[in-house]
Amino acid sequence: MKRYILVLLLAVLAVMCFACGQESDTTLVGMKRSNAQKTVNALDRLYFDPYVWRVEDGFLVIGTDDSDTVRSVARFSKEGELTKEINMTALKDADPSQWVGRSTQELYAQLGQPHYEHSAALYRQTVSYLTEKGKICYIYLLDDRVSHVRVYDLFSDETALYPSGRVQLEQGAPVTLISSRGEPGVEVQLSAAEAEQILAIFNGKERYSDIPAELMCGFYDYFAFRIGDRLYCPALDGCCDAMEYDTGLLFDLSQEERDTIDTICAAHGVQFP
Repeated sequence: MKRYILVLLLAVLAVMCFACGQESDTTLVGMKRSNAQKTVNALDRLYFDPYVWRVEDGFLVIGTDDSDTVRSVARFSKEGELTKEINMTALKDADPSQWVGRSTQELYAQLGQPHYEHSAALYRQTVSYLTEKGKICYIYLLDDRVSHVRVYDLFSDETALYPSGRVQLEQGAPVTLISSRGEPGVEVQLSAAEAEQILAIFNGKERYSDIPAELMCGFYDYFAFRIGDRLYCPALDGCCDAMEYDTGLLFDLSQEERDTIDTICAAHGVQFP
């Protein structure tokens, strides 16, 4: 009998602790992020925007509004199970590879409004969704259309990119130099020899999404090379990077390649700022 009472008491205490945890997560909503972090006793921060904190029993994902006030909470166990959703519903059966090129209207009709809306990134408006598998899908938008998607996995700390791969250009494709800011503007088709140099520089480059913290150079469609139906924008300020503008993806240039680009531009009266 005593053993039965003891087991019953432990069960009641477990329910009370669980309810306490439920209440604790609920009270986070409306707090300032800094206060919420202290309340949950976060061990460390894995990611931000949305904020991902490692806690003793797993991971906590916090969504905030523009004033940095908590508006949504999701909790995952160490085993990867989604155990809590407050003011949000994680995506099920998400397939980011199918989102590239969709309009925001089509995307939101399928997925619902984004879980997290970010302040404007350097070159793209960005929103994101959380999946029940613990993946954050960052969606980059250009002209109300998905340019690319970067997926971060909470549990493996790995990222995936859609579209993936390298720059692919047709050999012998015409290349047009564009410099349309200010007067007079320049839009000139390069000679076969110049085009061959530009194609050799850009073709096959490995593309990536993250903009390095130290890189604050600009990429603009009014300083670009048009190749086929896409624009390729060398960075301003002489930085050794370029952007495939229509996807928002970046790739690296060597100093020699950058010098070649600047020489070709100068031959047509164009100097990148």
